[in-house]
Amino acid sequence: MNNKLYKKLGMTTGKLKSLLIEKIKVGDLSHKEVITLLFIVEKFNSNKEVNVKILQDEFKVKVSSVVQILNKLELKNLIVRKNSKEDKRISIIVPTEKSLRIYNVFCTESEKFLLSVIEDYEEFYNCLAVLKKFNENLSEKKGIIINF
Repeated sequence: MNNKLYKKLGMTTGKLKSLLIEKIKVGDLSHKEVITLLFIVEKFNSNKEVNVKILQDEFKVKVSSVVQILNKLELKNLIVRKNSKEDKRISIIVPTEKSLRIYNVFCTESEKFLLSVIEDYEEFYNCLAVLKKFNENLSEKKGIIINF
């Protein structure tokens, strides 16, 4: 996904992804399934392996919750589990071609949606700069941080 665009919008990737998932339907996948699938594909695209422990740590949920989501994704042919070469007890989660296509469509639709929402970049960025400066001044004077 376009992390530069997220940074320009002043939002964390996670917050913006959640908003986009609400606006862009991804087949019959639930919100949790989409978030998990996007994470798996992004790690795969960065040549990083994903396993249950990594997903558990990332989403701060129980192993059983991760396994439940992975089972659903596997039934929908969106992931496959492969044994780790280093440790046979660990399964590496790998996205399928189908999930890579879904990811690409989601990214394209996300950018289209964001561009349609933000019509005037200069005005938006100026406003964002003022809000960030306001936040910095508040945090320096009062010790308060406002997250947008």
